[in-house]
Amino acid sequence: MKTTPKTIALCIALTLAVCAASADTIANGPISSENAGKQETGFGDMVADALLDASGADIALVAAVSLKPGAIPAGPITGEQVSSLLQNPEEVWAVSKLTGAQVIAALENSLSRLPGTSSGFLQVAGITVTYSADGPRNGRVQSVSVGSAPLDEQKTYRVAMPLSLAKGGSGYFVVFSASMIEGDPSTQSILDAATSMLSRVRSVTYDGKGRLIAQ
Repeated sequence: MKTTPKTIALCIALTLAVCAASADTIANGPISSENAGKQETGFGDMVADALLDASGADIALVAAVSLKPGAIPAGPITGEQVSSLLQNPEEVWAVSKLTGAQVIAALENSLSRLPGTSSGFLQVAGITVTYSADGPRNGRVQSVSVGSAPLDEQKTYRVAMPLSLAKGGSGYFVVFSASMIEGDPSTQSILDAATSMLSRVRSVTYDGKGRLIAQ
């Protein structure tokens, strides 16, 4: 790669992000991204939480394609470990304005290939979803709560996502597109968002349970 001021700045930014997660941040148990294409995972929950935290949005969605299989072991978490489980650590994120009906459509798309695996399977934050894995396509979502309130199909929600997903990647062009992005995309990377969140807590527990609940 040719050395330019831009590439030097990118390398510095990535180095700082990798070092940002403090050794004082402890994983109370393994944080896994295994099987992110068909089920909730601890690492997927953590990345979605990071986007929710960074954006102040109502909901965060992260497709399985953004994650690599693996796990962070129990103990001190490093930025390098986080980076190693992200397909594109330097990808930035965006916030889209979606109706509750569009959120449900996205979730139905996510669940449509179960029990098979899909790169578009969504890891989530800010919502709790109950679903039937063997229900009819476009009829698998049974309930969605945003925080403690039922999702309102008519209401508009702010939804944080990796930029590629917000543009309709991973098959979501049938649900939303770049035209729904609020303002400009963030200049912060997914890795930066994750390490920033982790640097502010002493310990975390992500066992990959409690957000996507099969009935």
